[in-house]
Amino acid sequence: MKMIKFEIKKFLIFPIFIFLAIVLVLKYMNYLYMPKSQYNFSIEIYNDYINTLNTLSFEEQKEWIETEMQHLTDILSKKDEMTSAYTSEKITLDQFSDYQTEYMKAEAKKPAFDEIKQKYEYYTSLEDKGIKTEFFNDLTVRDYINYLAKADYFFIAFVIFTVVQMLSADKENKMDEMVLTSYNGRLHRYKIIAIFIFIFLTFLTTVTVDIILYFRDNSIELLNCKVCNIEIFRECGAWITIKNYIFFTLLLKLVWSIVLGYFVYLIYALTDNKIVNLVIDIAFIYIPLMLKNVLSDAVSQCFIGSQLCGDVVLHSTVNTSMIVFMIYVILITAVLILLKK
Repeated sequence: MKMIKFEIKKFLIFPIFIFLAIVLVLKYMNYLYMPKSQYNFSIEIYNDYINTLNTLSFEEQKEWIETEMQHLTDILSKKDEMTSAYTSEKITLDQFSDYQTEYMKAEAKKPAFDEIKQKYEYYTSLEDKGIKTEFFNDLTVRDYINYLAKADYFFIAFVIFTVVQMLSADKENKMDEMVLTSYNGRLHRYKIIAIFIFIFLTFLTTVTVDIILYFRDNSIELLNCKVCNIEIFRECGAWITIKNYIFFTLLLKLVWSIVLGYFVYLIYALTDNKIVNLVIDIAFIYIPLMLKNVLSDAVSQCFIGSQLCGDVVLHSTVNTSMIVFMIYVILITAVLILLKK
């Protein structure tokens, strides 16, 4: 335990808490200013429709949608007829004004209704597969899921720089030769355990920001809704609720953040050079991330950077991710054992 505490203290040599605070602020600001989904309909009207349908059974929803569609069609199709009736004085000004008010309301509702109708047709396909559906206010949840499905560039950079700084601390303080003279100082495991503990604790700190961001725009009730009820996430497993998605995505990001720390340690053990380590780490992690949309899925999943994205659960590739994880752990451990010899 003394050696682990000794290694952990190395993370505190430079202003780590200021660096972490900056990462948290950047993470929060990134969500606020990231491009949000744009819609060609009134969100308020859309949510009113959702709240109405949420109180009905699936069979009642079909009847309600057909009735509403007929209602909107009747109003919108009478425009020329009502205009002609008014100009020929078959109806009064008050009657025409009442119609114009109804027409404007129907015109405003139509885009939102079309979205609801499309959603119901998608829900029908899910119900045919035995998947239970429900209407819920999903617009802000879409943006949050898209946010989690991206790699946290700031935290990745934080892990790389702080772990490299920790590993180079002995050398920079002229303590490397003294540490290596002791048996415990030559062992890999104490530094590795310290790195794992550090990443775990700092990752939990970033999770608080993710939780705050969720509740900033979404209610606690939505956590039990299924992600696949949102059509753009149809690939997601039917068993995955928003709560499950958030939990497993963050869990996998934690696992791969630890693998990242393990990888950084391996590169430092091989190079024993701070600058070279940083260059290799940044290139190996960030280049595949930038090329993720260009690389095939099979190739992309071979890199740590791609696994640090939150789309593993979304695309139901958790099993593949775990296989790749085991391969990395085995390979890194094997190389470290060879280096020890």
